[in-house]
Amino acid sequence: MKSKLAVLVGALLLAGSAYAQTNQVLSVNAVGYVKVDLIATNKLHLLANNFEPLNGPIAISNTFASLPPGTSVILWDKAAQAYKPAINRSVFGWPVAGSNQLIRGESIFLRTAGASTNVSTYPVYLMGEVPDSDTAPTSTYASAAGITFVGLPYPVQTWWTNTALSMALPAGSSLYVWDSAAQGYSPSMSKSVFGWSAAAKALVLQPGQGFFVVTTNVVNYSEVKPYTWP
Repeated sequence: MKSKLAVLVGALLLAGSAYAQTNQVLSVNAVGYVKVDLIATNKLHLLANNFEPLNGPIAISNTFASLPPGTSVILWDKAAQAYKPAINRSVFGWPVAGSNQLIRGESIFLRTAGASTNVSTYPVYLMGEVPDSDTAPTSTYASAAGITFVGLPYPVQTWWTNTALSMALPAGSSLYVWDSAAQGYSPSMSKSVFGWSAAAKALVLQPGQGFFVVTTNVVNYSEVKPYTWP
């Protein structure tokens, strides 16, 4: 899975299309997208939304409107500590559950369609308004006592150890990232009484990338907007 971030000022973003069209600047709001190239044919990807809704909810059905029948989205229920039933796209489109929104700062699994295809990747666009000084100068969350699926709440690459979550997690916690190419988790990264492991210290999280943490305690944390403008 490869991703690319674009941020535009006063832009008109066309959901479900393969491009963003600039328009006259009417305000200081910044809108943008993260382009993610999904590996085709029955591959899992761990994705995260980093944006605020713009002209409508950032939902499964509109974000993944261009993906073919057989595509599935799997949500994690952190309260129940279990996966919810998969949301599957049919030849008739996404079901009612496709209205589930992609919450900023959380992550989901997406499985590309299992049928053979003549393409190697599917491009998708995670898009919306860039969280700004008015909408989200800080973003506050609470982990579960167990597994929590997480994403960056702001569309900017960030060293893991610079996040408030990494600092708030207690010793004994672990971090996992998904390797779409290998279709497996990278080796777990743990936190001891001396801090995070070398691999965790070297990890730079990307916009659009999901990950999850495991901890025995509920952890409250607030991420501060890491850029000055907007």
